[in-house]
Amino acid sequence: MRSISIWAIFVTAIISAVSANAYIGDQVADLIAKSESGNADAQRELSSLYYAGHHLDKDDAKARYWLKLAAENGDVSAQYIMYENYKRGMLFPQDVEKAIHWCRQAANQGYEVAECALGNAYSSGYGVEKDAKKAAALFKRSADKDYAQAQLMLGMAYLNGEGVSQDMAQAFKWLSIFHFLNDADEDGQKKFIAFTKEFM
Repeated sequence: MRSISIWAIFVTAIISAVSANAYIGDQVADLIAKSESGNADAQRELSSLYYAGHHLDKDDAKARYWLKLAAENGDVSAQYIMYENYKRGMLFPQDVEKAIHWCRQAANQGYEVAECALGNAYSSGYGVEKDAKKAAALFKRSADKDYAQAQLMLGMAYLNGEGVSQDMAQAFKWLSIFHFLNDADEDGQKKFIAFTKEFM
């Protein structure tokens, strides 16, 4: 869990500098050529180079241009990065409506991180009308793909009967999966311990 929350924050930085450093010499020219020919993966990577200022002069405008183009061309990672940036107001100004738009695009492609994020939006009412049933359904889709945060959220949904019928067996199942198969943070461990004491 701790690593997941850190990743969710730093994904707004448009991939990592390590990825950017992988390009040297002719590889940069090749990446630009692929980007200009419409390769969405290359467009996202090129955006990361411009954002980080590795091998190319740092240029936020070009980083935004290529990231948006990659997202529009269906790159699921770019779509989720667009969501994070619009949500946090980093590379793009904060815009809840646009954040949800890109999160939904990524979730519709089956990206488990986006499915969980959209579930959280429906759970909290961030940019959408609160809907516990939609939230739980999205958590389930994501949890089935082994995404830890969704496993925790689905377990808590079954525990509290939020969006699903209260089901202690299902709650125990998903919280157990989360706790034992993932590196639970302190908060997650406390929730699991409190639940198991109540359940037992």
